[in-house]
Amino acid sequence: MQTFYIFLAVMALLAVVVFFGLYRVDAGYGKF
Repeated sequence: MQTFYIFLAVMALLAVVVFFGLYRVDAGYGKF
């Protein structure tokens, strides 16, 4: 069961990184 929580944490972290990555790219393009 512990591996499930680790997998969930990794997925959440990945989602946050991707979300902020897209947000930063979007903000970067918005400047131009």
